[in-house]
Amino acid sequence: MTRRKQITRLLGIALLALAALGPAGARDAGMEEATLIVIGTEGDDGFIRLEENGTTRTIEFDADDIYLSGDRLVLCSEVMIERDAILVGQLRYDLGELLVDGVRGRRGRIEVSFANRHGLSDDNRLRSRRALFALGHDLDVDSEDFIYGDVICFGGDVYVDGEVRRNVVALGGDIDIAPDARVHGDVVAIAGRIRLDRESHVEGEVFSDRAISRGRRDGAEYDWDWDNEHVLSTDGYYNRVDGGTISARLQIADPDSVLPTFFARATRAFMPGRWDYELGARQRFFDAFPITIGGSFFRQSTSDDYWLAPRDETTVLSLLAAEDYGDYYLEKGARGFLTIQPERHNEFGAAYRFTELAWQDHYPNLWHLFDAHKQFRPNFSTLPDSMLSAGVDDFSAKLGELIAWYELNWVDDDEYPEYGVIFRAEYRKAGEDLKGDLCYERYTAELQRFQPIKGIGNINVRVKYGSSEGDLPLFRKFYLGGARTIRGIDHKSLMGDQMVLANVEYAPRIPFTDFQPAIFYDIGKTADRDADIIDDGKFSSTVGLRIRLGEDLRVDLAKSLDDSDADAKIWVTIGQPF
Repeated sequence: MTRRKQITRLLGIALLALAALGPAGARDAGMEEATLIVIGTEGDDGFIRLEENGTTRTIEFDADDIYLSGDRLVLCSEVMIERDAILVGQLRYDLGELLVDGVRGRRGRIEVSFANRHGLSDDNRLRSRRALFALGHDLDVDSEDFIYGDVICFGGDVYVDGEVRRNVVALGGDIDIAPDARVHGDVVAIAGRIRLDRESHVEGEVFSDRAISRGRRDGAEYDWDWDNEHVLSTDGYYNRVDGGTISARLQIADPDSVLPTFFARATRAFMPGRWDYELGARQRFFDAFPITIGGSFFRQSTSDDYWLAPRDETTVLSLLAAEDYGDYYLEKGARGFLTIQPERHNEFGAAYRFTELAWQDHYPNLWHLFDAHKQFRPNFSTLPDSMLSAGVDDFSAKLGELIAWYELNWVDDDEYPEYGVIFRAEYRKAGEDLKGDLCYERYTAELQRFQPIKGIGNINVRVKYGSSEGDLPLFRKFYLGGARTIRGIDHKSLMGDQMVLANVEYAPRIPFTDFQPAIFYDIGKTADRDADIIDDGKFSSTVGLRIRLGEDLRVDLAKSLDDSDADAKIWVTIGQPF
């Protein structure tokens, strides 16, 4: 990335202005410290609220009458905005280091709060979040720009083609978000319009008191690309029960959610010669407080082990070395779901599924590149034969299951996070009034923390807990061991009705290279339903070294701390370690 545009140092400008007003250490009697500035509209009625020293002052203006006068943006005869201050009558309110402190929008009312960091604190940590600011002219964020803070423009238009870490705000101007642009915060135009390209990515909310338009195909009623990259997308996978698969997915969606989103998927599994499918729809209501309902009919090969071995990784390892760490079964049925997002980082959801299950045989002699004589392991081969024989009827049962979950996702990058927190909690209940042949309850909770250490690297932590009641079927049991769990012991060598797991890693940053080492520590255990997961039995623990090559490829070398004679384990993973 080339050197991005110089970010305006508003605090420095404000100090220079103060120096021009009088001798060093002097302060103009008309200068005040407004620690919070709120600008908003309700229809054509605008307002600005200044809070300083525990008092609040509100001035109203007509949003249609905003205009530029030289280097000032005039909101009304009483209020003007300069580059370093807001003028209200004979008083100057110092802007200091202006940052967007919050955005609210409901029932036609929009409010943007700007914090004056200079007025709030002298702590340098509060003054390190930089913004790109313009007054009286247009502001461009080029494709090569990465803005760590906010983009704020008073009296001009904003065009975003790069990446903005926080919010984009315009007062008295329009905002254009280009196809490849990415905004992690909110996009707000007061007395201006917003135009979003259908391929742009905005993680936050979008507010405008004028109009919000999204790019559409000429003459088309639908934006086919809402949350999907292509009209018709295809993908393929490789595993030991289906061999090669190829899928085609069609989605038709309305970006404004006036009409439902329809989706269909067809998958050909070549070894069993089977067609799988999914056909469904969903409808989103309310932009400020999204509620989504939907459902689908399906038949598909699935696994509870995707958190251990993602499908992309399984495809690569199967093709190269006949290594497939997932255990699979077939399900056919229907589901309905409801999700609520009170805030963009939080999701509550509930679903009901009724499915018929079926066992899947493996194909031991599938093609792979290296060691042609090596065979793929059988499905659920980590279980003792006696246990598998006793539980095989679970794979020909009918399953009625209620699922409820909550997720908090506050990370800088969903795929490769380096900063933030992820929390997930899930509850599953099967049987009784929910119908079906299986009866159990299952609980899981997981917390992940990604913490960068400035200039040094990252410390990443994951804690996961699971418990249950009733008789868990074999595919719902808790398994530990191997990649992404306890890396110093064999794959899925621990099994139980309860589970606790913790992973800690330190990954130093090596400048100017895609090579990154890490040291890690894993600890965890499983237990029967009636045992005390903490006090009964021993924990298994591991220390190890991981080498990351490029963005995706990771090689883990792990040694068990419980068995000094055990050989070190080597695991190859693609993507995040957890």
